Amino acid sequence: MFGSSRKKLIAIGCSYTNYARRHSTHWPEFLAEHLDMEVVNLGDPGKGNSYMFSILQDVLMLNKIINSWPKRIEFNIKNEDIGLVVIMWSEFQRMDFES
Repeated sequence: MFGSSRKKLIAIGCSYTNYARRHSTHWPEFLAEHLDMEVVNLGDPGKGNSYMFSILQDVLMLNKIINSWPKRIEFNIKNEDIGLVVIMWSEFQRMDFES
């Protein structure tokens, strides 16, 4: 996944972004396939817009991110490898709480 020369599609959002259903392709994978890009899915169920904005800043400033859902995965993402960032914003009423 990380040795490819293809640009990366960074998908950020809630469960609608990172939804694991058998025998189906979800929108980040569908979009990446049609754009000939690698997908890095950073969706996390129940997250709000503050989380999504924070994750975007982490990706762009730290060049790496650790996603914990559905399992712990560390992504090393260089800015020059990013081809597109798509954020599926949540409802504005959804609040994030640090745990």
